[in-house]
Amino acid sequence: MQIDKLIGQRVRALRQHKGLTMADLAHALGVPIDHMQDYETGARRILPSQLWLIADCLGVSVVRLFQDDPSGDQNSKDVEDMLEQFDLLPATSKTRVLMQMRALSSPEMNPLPPPANKRPL
Repeated sequence: MQIDKLIGQRVRALRQHKGLTMADLAHALGVPIDHMQDYETGARRILPSQLWLIADCLGVSVVRLFQDDPSGDQNSKDVEDMLEQFDLLPATSKTRVLMQMRALSSPEMNPLPPPANKRPL
């Protein structure tokens, strides 16, 4: 399946970015190296529990394994940085941050356009 191959490619890229060998990651997951190779080529489907462990070993969220590579898009890099910082917060802080983000993004917080019969200042 195409998604298995895509996830495998992302696992490989993140593993290499972290400076880990395939053997390092296979050992950390407790799987034979040939399974790791099959994961990365998409020949073997990664079980959700393994996907969770892989993301943990690579220091990323599982969601990151499903995201497209931003390839230089600053907005995407900002979002990725924000998600990584969010992952480091304790649970109570995450709740507060989410509440603040929801409040800031609510329509009440966004300035309204000037009325049609008035010109902006």
